[in-house]
Amino acid sequence: MEVGQKVYLDGNGTVVGILEYEIKSIGRKYFYIWREENERTIKKYNIEGLREINDFRSSDIYFDRQKLSDSIEYRTLKDKLGRAFNWRNISNLSLQQLRQINAIIEG
Repeated sequence: MEVGQKVYLDGNGTVVGILEYEIKSIGRKYFYIWREENERTIKKYNIEGLREINDFRSSDIYFDRQKLSDSIEYRTLKDKLGRAFNWRNISNLSLQQLRQINAIIEG
């Protein structure tokens, strides 16, 4: 971790997509990130646990944009498949769709 390094946060529904931040400063216990467009976006993180220090929901921080992208895709697919396999919704699937899903599950 170094000053000037890019880090990434999930918009978490407030902003669509991946937000890019930059490490502004690093202390003994905490480091601060910010977005160049708006200095009010400074966020404080605990170095040890990489958790945001605030009174609200904290955001996970990623040092690799692709890992964050994969995490977002994982959650999206998990939610989509969870809804699709809800007992009430399974009747909306065609026989062909059920066969394809079964083939994937059976390997």
